[in-house]
Amino acid sequence: MTNNMGTDEMPSSQMVFAEQRILAMCAKVMNVPVCFLAEDPFELSNKLFTHIWGAKAITRSNAKKKEEVLNAILLSIKELSDDYYEIIKFMIYT
Repeated sequence: MTNNMGTDEMPSSQMVFAEQRILAMCAKVMNVPVCFLAEDPFELSNKLFTHIWGAKAITRSNAKKKEEVLNAILLSIKELSDDYYEIIKFMIYT
C-alpha cells in the first residue's frame, strides 16, 4: 500500500486496495484457494454483476434500499451457484 495516495482520477485508491486486494493477498499467503463467481466479469455479456460503489453509499442511510441491494446481489449469486448462495445467505442472516 506504499505510495498509494490516490490521484484526481482515482481518489479512492486506498479503498480499492482494501476492498479488492487485501483478501486475495491474505488468501495467497495462507494457501487458501481463490475462485471467481463469473468466468470473465469484464465480458460485455455479463448481466449478473455490476459496480456497486454507488449503491453502497445509498444503503448506508436507507435500510430498505440496503435490503433491496442485498437481495439483488444474492439472486445474482444464486444464478451462478446454489451451494455458494446458501453459504453466503447463511453468513448474512445468522
